[in-house]
Parts: sequence; structure tokens; C-alpha cells
Amino acid sequence: MSDRNFDDIAEHFERKVHNSIKGALRRAIIKRDLQAIDSELLPGSTIADLGAGLGEFSRYYATRGYSVVYNDISTAMFARALALCDDECTSICWHHGPYQSLLAEYQKSFRLVLCHALLEWLAEPELLLTAISDLLQPRGLLSLCVYNSAGRDFRNLICGNFNQLDRQYDQLSNPHSLTPSQPPYWPQIERWLNDAGFALVTVSGIRVFSDYATNKRGGLCHPEAVFERELAYSAVEPFKWLGRYLHVVARKIN
Repeated sequence: MSDRNFDDIAEHFERKVHNSIKGALRRAIIKRDLQAIDSELLPGSTIADLGAGLGEFSRYYATRGYSVVYNDISTAMFARALALCDDECTSICWHHGPYQSLLAEYQKSFRLVLCHALLEWLAEPELLLTAISDLLQPRGLLSLCVYNSAGRDFRNLICGNFNQLDRQYDQLSNPHSLTPSQPPYWPQIERWLNDAGFALVTVSGIRVFSDYATNKRGGLCHPEAVFERELAYSAVEPFKWLGRYLHVVARKIN
């Protein structure tokens, strides 16, 4: 098994994820969580964006005056991210290749590392967080967005898809799907964070209820109302743990 490359589904990704209400909600929740740590980013801080895809967060920080290292393994994603940039993105250093290729050059270089929807697509996800710790400065920050396997199981339960729970998910995987075949569960990811020397700052859920509603009625028929409620409940216990994705802000403590 090798790390997943999105060259074959880059257009599908942009249409279904980036240019959708789901994509807008994901960006809103992550930006809200990141704005809470703005005070810890000094002027001129350097930020890494691993598995950066279309580069929306690279552009977000570059246009605010930070130096950004964009990284993605996909040639198609890399080219599209470049095309989406304008003259305000001159502070982005463009790096095409696997995230591992940054390790030799950028040890302890970054105040913040962004890593969104990368871990679950790796052949060896257990190595990622230690590598990120090596890239971060002392007490540096990590923004980690991961697929929530418990949310997948919950959806299959309420939809009656018991056969999918009884079989190996990798046997069901569609090579063109945007759903990873065997993503790790949160307790395992939390152990990897602890082992790599991170302490949790915040955890938010992304899409904590609307994906589970099989009967769209009442407020569920109004996208703006759904967006507002999703944003509100994304940080609330216990609802956040039902998110289809989890957004974690963590601090390197050693």
C-alpha cells in the first residue's frame, strides 16, 4: 500500500468538497478554531500546509502576511492550487512531493503546521505525527483534520447497513471515492498525538448531525439554518464526537 495520490480525482474533489456547502462548513469551523490561536502567531511566523490540496489555507495565511510552505504529493492538485493563487500569494513556497521530503530541510522550522485530511490516506499514518513534531518549533501548534471512523460506523448503524460493519471496509473501497478505506479511530489517533509529544487544545466536529438525517424536514430543508446549527454544535459535547471529521488543535509540549 502507498500513500494516496488524488491525481485521478482532483476535479471530483474540487467539485464535491471544495465547491460545496460541506466544504464551506469545513472551512468555517477550521478557521474559527484557528482564529482562537491567532495571538500565538507572531508576525513573520512560518507555517507549513501538508497535503494542502487546493491550497485554501495556504492562501488564507499568505494573504495575512505569513510565510507558508505548501506541500502536496498530487501533481494535479499542485497545479490547480498554483492556478488559484494571485499576486497576494508571493509568500508561499511551493513544494511538490510527499510530506516526508520536507523533513531534511525544515527541522523545527514552523510555528504552525496545517494537516487536513491527510493522515487517513497514508500507508503508514502512525509516522505522520512524529514527523510533524520534528517540523515544529518548541511549543508549536498543529491543526489536524481527520476522518472520524466512529461517524462512519454511526451512519451505517442508523441506515441499517449492518453488512458493511461486518465486513472489512477495504473490501468495499471505491478507488474514486473520497472516503478512506481503513481510517484509524480517534482513540488511536489520540495515542499517536500523545506519543509524539502533543497536548490537545481544542477538538471540534465537522458535520455533526445533518449527514445523519435521512428525512429532510423542518429546518433541515434550509441550508443556511443547517450551516448555522452545525457551526454552533461543532464544539459542543457530546455532539462534536459525531462529526464526520474531527478538527484538532494541539500543542507540541516537548
